[in-house]
Amino acid sequence: MDTSLEERVNVTVGLSRNTNSDVDEVPELCLIGAVPSSYPWFGETKGVTVVRSSRQGVADHGWGAEHLRVSTRLKAQWLPGLQSSHPSRLRDAFTLVGNANRQEVDFLIVRIPNGRPWDLDNPEINPLIQPFISRMIGTTLVFPDAGGPWGARGVDPEQRLQRLKRTVQAFGPSLTEYRQIGLMDMVEGVENGIRDFAQSVSGNDVALCHAIGSPKQRRRHGWRPVCAALGAHFRSKAVQLGVGISGQAISLGKGRHFTESREVALGRTVDTTLNEVVSDMCALLRIRKGDTCEVVQTPTLRRPLGDWNLSALRLVKLIHDTLLRVADGFVFRPSNEMEATVFGASVSVALQPFYDAGLLVGPGGVGPPSIKSGVVREGGTPGLCLDLTAQVQPICQDLSLRVNVEMGDTPKLSHV
Repeated sequence: MDTSLEERVNVTVGLSRNTNSDVDEVPELCLIGAVPSSYPWFGETKGVTVVRSSRQGVADHGWGAEHLRVSTRLKAQWLPGLQSSHPSRLRDAFTLVGNANRQEVDFLIVRIPNGRPWDLDNPEINPLIQPFISRMIGTTLVFPDAGGPWGARGVDPEQRLQRLKRTVQAFGPSLTEYRQIGLMDMVEGVENGIRDFAQSVSGNDVALCHAIGSPKQRRRHGWRPVCAALGAHFRSKAVQLGVGISGQAISLGKGRHFTESREVALGRTVDTTLNEVVSDMCALLRIRKGDTCEVVQTPTLRRPLGDWNLSALRLVKLIHDTLLRVADGFVFRPSNEMEATVFGASVSVALQPFYDAGLLVGPGGVGPPSIKSGVVREGGTPGLCLDLTAQVQPICQDLSLRVNVEMGDTPKLSHV
């Protein structure tokens, strides 16, 4: 039987979807997971809504994917956990999302022959799930098992770090294309290669999360996917667009029960020094008493490293999406001065809410954004272009973007 990559990808072209009107809503948050193909299809679970599935035609070779929408009131036993035959943090990620008072959560679960939950770096996965994530414009994607296995002893942390790097690099381009943000947890216990790792993953729209705190609190909650807790809080209604979330508290729920070691009980000091590279590039959450954590900082890997926190990146991606949605309406319109004028006016109207809210102002922080539109006649096909020069508030980050529209082609956005 032919099990080549080309054959596997071909079966995902046609996706079946639920016909209910509400399932086509783009999710704010989606948990990404992987399971062996021997697992049952989770869409058959009572109370689970199938948004889309590639189940038809994949039974012979075992590859497949399903986009599910689940009420957080549903018990999580149907999801794989750390005690499963293939240990996964998907179950606890679902619990953490429920602790954020979200009514439902989306899952995108890919099925891999003889696969493991942390095999998200497998190059054959990405083309399989592209038809799914391409429909999630602006969604925050959470990868609880990236860089795993988590909680396992005797696993080389440097191998896990390389696995995490490959996962970031595999999903980085699609995160940019679909105006998404990725959240993953940083691998712990790595002594070598941190600086090389930081250099290799910089430039991706990903936040690497890391839990800090006292040894006691770390033993209670340090094993958990804090990327899911941060994602659920970050996309909650309690967080205003463009407003930073540092200093805010997140509920974690009950942690793991454990017996304190005699060394700690007798007062032995435990070294909790954080690697300076990890401290600079990671979103840090400090675990506190009362089963909560405090958001310390939320840097992302977008260049310049450390300049773009989660809130700023989300705002800029929303501005990108607004520009491209307006530009899409001019793809099949004539390329002349009148249309260029209308194009500029349409963008100005679309960005007005950002200006009214004080989130987007002109260059230097004064007045409205600068918008200049025109006709491009150089080269082959004539088209329209638009230059936006502005400043994002309250971080005072300068923004210079160009949108090019050619007849019949997808609008292109670039930084200038």
